[in-house]
Amino acid sequence: MIDLIKQLYDKILYYSTLGFEIQQISNGRAHFEMEIRKELTQFGMIHGGVLASLIDSTCACAAFSLILPNGNTTTIDLQI
Repeated sequence: MIDLIKQLYDKILYYSTLGFEIQQISNGRAHFEMEIRKELTQFGMIHGGVLASLIDSTCACAAFSLILPNGNTTTIDLQI
């Protein structure tokens, strides 16, 4: 899955912008980590949109692991 992780970083620049670090992707599971940076906070707390993006991206990668290379995924509804 290292090739998949590299491909994702190459195609989804947003992950690097927010500082997402893909730790593992396999068999319908994904593990992301990120450092909380000051520019991602609001009133001293991580912005909810950043957390929503982290959740959405992790779930998408878990799905990718099951459907690539012949499929794709997108979020049409996100409720947290």
